[in-house]
Amino acid sequence: MKGMVWGVQTGWATDPAASNLLGHQLELALGTYHVTAAIRPVYRLMFGISARDATATVTVKVVKGPKCCPVPGCCAPAAAHTHHTAGPPPAEAAARTVAKPPESALPDLVALPAWRIATSHAARTKIDYLTFGATVWVGGNGPLDVEGFRSHGSPIMKAYQYFWRGKHLVGRVRAGTMGFDSQKGHNHWHFEQFARYTLLNSARSVAVTSHKAGFCILPSDEIDLLLRRAVWQPSTAGPAGLCGSPTSLWVAEVMPAGWGDTYYQVAGQSFNITHVPNGTYYVEVIANPLRVLHETTTRNDVSMRRVILGGTAGHRTVKVPAWHGIDPEH
Repeated sequence: MKGMVWGVQTGWATDPAASNLLGHQLELALGTYHVTAAIRPVYRLMFGISARDATATVTVKVVKGPKCCPVPGCCAPAAAHTHHTAGPPPAEAAARTVAKPPESALPDLVALPAWRIATSHAARTKIDYLTFGATVWVGGNGPLDVEGFRSHGSPIMKAYQYFWRGKHLVGRVRAGTMGFDSQKGHNHWHFEQFARYTLLNSARSVAVTSHKAGFCILPSDEIDLLLRRAVWQPSTAGPAGLCGSPTSLWVAEVMPAGWGDTYYQVAGQSFNITHVPNGTYYVEVIANPLRVLHETTTRNDVSMRRVILGGTAGHRTVKVPAWHGIDPEH
């Protein structure tokens, strides 16, 4: 992380109960209650909050919930929940195609060095894996906005990259494809040209390639919120169904400036090192590997993190030296 901002913007609010009450929910009998929230004195003094504004009381009534689910209103017909599914796409879908997007609207994709690197062993298959986390984040002059469209029941969406100056849509260009991933833990549309992961040997030749090929692009980690065009509170954070469903005709995958998308490699995506000799290797992370996305520069699209493999079959080890001020991992 390069820059962090804490606070509440004008016109916004925060809900401390959303996180502080996790695991501390109360079971209440049916009836009427008065709930009081208060700001602690130390923060009242720090931010100059008056006593009148430091407390609030609301009256709540606990009633018997519907049989179908615990949240009132969730029994509405399924057709009422139509995020990125059937129906016409938004107005910007008809944006004009531009031959050369202006640099003032281009994002900059940056591949960060791999991290949380470890070895694992699948006893049932007797396979040794090298697992890792990989983050690609967006700097530059605008968000990364990739939107997919399909017709006639096609299993593939044509993807377009959209360009923005603030809230003004500049245009779009064709940019790769999206495919639907029905595997457990996914079940959404993946952009297929976002990143690529490779394990290189000491001569920088390919030793193993990750099978990770599709990405539900969304802001999962704030990387540098001090950027001039950084968005402090993105409209989406985390997958949560925002990359479409099997019936979707349109999917928008957006990552604003200052944010990154992190993926932890799982079995089938991790590097299979069962037959990889001990020695020095490099975990290579490549953003925009096929150059289908327009960005301000491609000079920072590749990162390499040195790793040292050791141990024996079933008990492989890895050491990760420090990298440009980032602590070593062991």
